[in-house]
Amino acid sequence: MFDKSKYKAAAFDLDGTLLDKGKMSDGVKAALNKLKNSGIITIVATGRDWCQVEPEWRKYFTYCISTSGGCIRKCDTEEVVATHPISQKDVLNLIEVIDSFHSGYFLYLEGSAECTGNAFAVINKNKPRINREDFLALFNTREHPEHSLLKFQKTTEKTVYKIESYYPSKELSLQAGEALKRMGKYETIIMTHDSVEINAKGINKAGALKELGEIAGFDPEDLVAFGDSSNDLDMLKYAGYAVVMENGVDSVKEIADSIAPDVSKDGAASAILEMFGLD
Repeated sequence: MFDKSKYKAAAFDLDGTLLDKGKMSDGVKAALNKLKNSGIITIVATGRDWCQVEPEWRKYFTYCISTSGGCIRKCDTEEVVATHPISQKDVLNLIEVIDSFHSGYFLYLEGSAECTGNAFAVINKNKPRINREDFLALFNTREHPEHSLLKFQKTTEKTVYKIESYYPSKELSLQAGEALKRMGKYETIIMTHDSVEINAKGINKAGALKELGEIAGFDPEDLVAFGDSSNDLDMLKYAGYAVVMENGVDSVKEIADSIAPDVSKDGAASAILEMFGLD
């Protein structure tokens, strides 16, 4: 049974957990507001870049872990608490491998992003998933005509916090993910939608929560985490209590302490209100 008195902090994934098709409902906003006002440290832990966490959402959180652990900020002041970029040498090595698999990919720069000219075509290969124009405008992303960012990165040496690569098939995404893992130098997560996320070695949501806990004063056993996807697995295992959405992937559901209703049914809001007695 969940004992709300044991917990000081709550960490939340965004897409598929708090956001349904990129939108945060009024019910989720109200529940997060009540939770934060109750004295719980609220944390958004997302694979998105900081610029992709809309300002309206930030007010419901004390801290933001963006790019899956690449950067930690205070939400009210936007003060950077910690950063963990991928080194320039490593970015170039990674791009060479990713290019060999005909990937479309993004370099996340914590405040903006760069992407290859084929990124949206690869993402939307089977059915429309992301509106290219809206994404470029909303998320401060620059699209390059080339299908490689190797020359761009060599000449600009941008600070990269995460690389997200998409592949024409599940088979290719698995092959690329395994090739990147064999390099042994990076945090590599093979996602369920034909993509691979890459951070610097040891940088993930769990590591960021450990680092933030030392700053904000909470331990793993003080933490509740909410998620749905493969890149939430380390965070959910780290937390003292793991809540997984009904729409979550099976491998993540296996380690859940409880299952919240589907994101389309405001499942996170229902779970927050019930668990913390905020109705």
